[in-house]
Amino acid sequence: MMFEVPDLTNGNSIYLDTETMTVMEKMHFAVTSTYNTIVGLPSGTMVTVDEGEFIVTDGTAEFEADVPQSKIAWLDHPHYFATHIEIETGPETA
Repeated sequence: MMFEVPDLTNGNSIYLDTETMTVMEKMHFAVTSTYNTIVGLPSGTMVTVDEGEFIVTDGTAEFEADVPQSKIAWLDHPHYFATHIEIETGPETA
C-alpha cells in the first residue's frame, strides 16, 4: 500500500488515519488547565507526570496533591504534536 505525501513534508508532522486510510497533518493540543485539572484532551491522550502515566478517556485529567505545587504534565497522542503543560495543584479548599 502506498500513500501520497506532499514534497518537503516532515515525517514527524503527519499520521495515517486508519479509518479513512489518508495521511493527515498532526494538530496542536487545544487544552485548558485549571487548578488540579486539564480539560479538552482528546480521548486516548497519554498523560505523564512524576507519579506515572495514564490514558485519558473522557477529555479530562485530574490531579491531587497534599501541598500546593506546580506539576509538568507531558501530553502525547498520535494525532497531535507531543507537548507539555504546567498545572497548579494542591489540596481542594472547602
